[in-house]
Amino acid sequence: MSKPFRILHVGGISVRPKGAFVHGVANKLSNGLIQLGHNVFNFSDRDVARWQTLFGNRVLGRARASRTLLEFAREYRPEILLLGHANMILPEVVGQIRQALPDCRVAQWNVDALFDAGNVRRMSRFARHADATFVSTAAPWEPWFGPSLPHLHFIPNPVDRSIERARSFAAASHAHDLSVSVGKGSDLRSYGGVERPMDDLLAILRRRVPGLRLGAAGAEGRPVLTGAAYQDFLEASRAQLNLSRRNDVALYSSDRIAHIMGNGLLAFIDRASGYADLLGEDAAAFFSTEEELVERVAAFAANDRDWRPVAERGWQVYGEMADARMVAGYMLDVLLGRDGQRDAPWLRR
Repeated sequence: MSKPFRILHVGGISVRPKGAFVHGVANKLSNGLIQLGHNVFNFSDRDVARWQTLFGNRVLGRARASRTLLEFAREYRPEILLLGHANMILPEVVGQIRQALPDCRVAQWNVDALFDAGNVRRMSRFARHADATFVSTAAPWEPWFGPSLPHLHFIPNPVDRSIERARSFAAASHAHDLSVSVGKGSDLRSYGGVERPMDDLLAILRRRVPGLRLGAAGAEGRPVLTGAAYQDFLEASRAQLNLSRRNDVALYSSDRIAHIMGNGLLAFIDRASGYADLLGEDAAAFFSTEEELVERVAAFAANDRDWRPVAERGWQVYGEMADARMVAGYMLDVLLGRDGQRDAPWLRR
């Protein structure tokens, strides 16, 4: 291995109880980089911005947080600056860091939807300062960025075996046959050629699949779960729905897919997402229509045996492909122009 790098990772690693989302991508990438032997300092731009103001208003603290980052970078002298949803940092400060540290390589990563214009706008702020940008949506990217954001690369939502630590397929019993975890049950989801609020789909499943033990977090008026409570919820489930706001964008998914498959649950995924081609039909419960989804849920709920090898296959295939060390190593290879970037398993599939 080459000499370890000093890496300054700026983004969504928060110490607030509300931010205790240990399954976040920022945590996993930092863990992956550390496990590869590098020195990583995590800088929570939102926390620092909040601490800079009397009433904890992070927007008012942006300028001070940006100055703090610049001062710290001058002392730490990172060889790599990694920006992950670092929305509290002013883009001109990233330029100043590059001027102060001309040998420092800069990359940004983003796992939010590219069809969200606000997200694209936030990413574009750092475009002229970044040597590479990593997104969790596959090409083509022109519909979202045009020619304005060069050096784009796809990464899968990473899995960290120390975080996604369950093996649901091997558990003797579960509290839930099927579960969902969303921000709000009223939000629309596109799947199988229809668009419905998640709450409406759950009502259909309860009606069409009698006896289905259905668990919900964030839907049906129930609270969103984070931290250890969220992990407990996953471990209590045999399977979970992985439905997105849109299903017509190549390989787009929230990082929920990593939480589901990384913990060995059976994932229900729309074929239109492209994941059946990437992972193989035997790695998840894929469907093309709402009727097929309902039928597959009913068959799965009636049998506690046949789902287990499929869930285990998904755990193995997705976990190996999207291992946080693999994703972090690929990002470094791209950023540094190393040959290893061609060996990423998602490029070979």
